[in-house]
Amino acid sequence: MKKIFAILALAISSTAFAADYVSVAVDNVQGLKGAQDSTAQYVRFGKGFGDYQLNVQSRAAKFKDNSTGQSLEATVANNKVSA
Repeated sequence: MKKIFAILALAISSTAFAADYVSVAVDNVQGLKGAQDSTAQYVRFGKGFGDYQLNVQSRAAKFKDNSTGQSLEATVANNKVSA
């Protein structure tokens, strides 16, 4: 939860307005209230186009029962408006 608030604070203050980047991360995720634990792999990239920034995050999780889950998130932002 602390990470989410930190990311939102950076996004609102426009200090997280990076031009071009790519990152890959692997994380052990613990499930809450009966949810399964998983190993998650994140791939994130961003590309700046003038005043606009495109960010994409892909997450693939492998659970203890060998099932998988995937998500894809995209954001577009400029200095005054974000969506």
